[in-house]
Amino acid sequence: MAIIIFIFCLGFLIFIHELGHFLAAKKSGIKVEEFGFGYPPRLWGFKKKGTIYSINALPFGGFVKILGEDGKGKDDKKSFASRKPFVRAKILVAGIVVNLLFGILLLSVGYFVGLPVTVDENNITKVKNINLSILSVSSDSPADEAGLKSGDVVLKVRAESEEASQMISEDFQSFVKNHQGQELTLVLARGKNILEKELIGRANPPEGEGALGVMIGEVGTLRYSLGQSIVHGIKDGIRIFLNIFILLFYVIKSLFTHDQLAGSLVGPVGIAALGGQTVKLGLGYALQFLAGLSVNLAAMNLIPFPGLDGSRILFVLIEKLKGKPVSLRTENAVHSLGFAALILLTIIITTKDIVRLF
Repeated sequence: MAIIIFIFCLGFLIFIHELGHFLAAKKSGIKVEEFGFGYPPRLWGFKKKGTIYSINALPFGGFVKILGEDGKGKDDKKSFASRKPFVRAKILVAGIVVNLLFGILLLSVGYFVGLPVTVDENNITKVKNINLSILSVSSDSPADEAGLKSGDVVLKVRAESEEASQMISEDFQSFVKNHQGQELTLVLARGKNILEKELIGRANPPEGEGALGVMIGEVGTLRYSLGQSIVHGIKDGIRIFLNIFILLFYVIKSLFTHDQLAGSLVGPVGIAALGGQTVKLGLGYALQFLAGLSVNLAAMNLIPFPGLDGSRILFVLIEKLKGKPVSLRTENAVHSLGFAALILLTIIITTKDIVRLF
């Protein structure tokens, strides 16, 4: 159920992206042929002022069909293709802006109701309800095999007759080190559920991983006033947006090195699984995850990769610099090849997600 709820939330993020294109096109006086919730086949629709508003059978996301978006109809004043480069760029970037703003809104709401944050020296006096939590789990580690998840709260750890509770991260690490090679029982809180997991620490873990394969730290709830929440929501949204491009640089770099970063990418199935887990952890975690995902959609669509909004924006900029557009045949061929590459990449990553999860 949590995964289904999250899939609908993800679909909503895609829908508002298309809503951005729709509103910008309408405001510019360009004809929108259809604006649909979900993907065809169409279940129901009505026509108003030349636009079909439809509800479709696959309720995940949405689409907007703009007259002349394929580059045709330059003689029609209501066509996208007939407008000046600035107007076309404004419509193309509108979906990106909406996703970024929505991510900032979610973060602002989150800070007002309380967001989970890692405790450090800068916020320790402001954070409430601090718990020892699992921040990440390494693949193929004892923790991964035992089913530990990011966000799990560590209540107790037992080894034979010895037990520790109310720990900080240093206490936990010391306990694991002192009982290396022994079976440990971790008592965890995952949302409203209390779980027990058995695992044995490794004597010689891979470089950068601990005996159990978890990164652990103190996590608490951080809340601000309404004004402060908006300020911190904006700062965090912009920071996440910029960090995505930095991460992308390292992902591309890892393709030419022995780093494992590129192999750790997840696709729609992996995102849905992570989202389902996050929803179970509570409202703060869900808001944080959805906000990050919305900002990710904004950033990824700005990348000038064929098939994405960023590529179409790039062609508009080239036209502005050259004084004439790139040939329609060339542009459509580039977008088609790029879209095919995106589909292939999605299939490859999704296959890995399914193998990893099942």
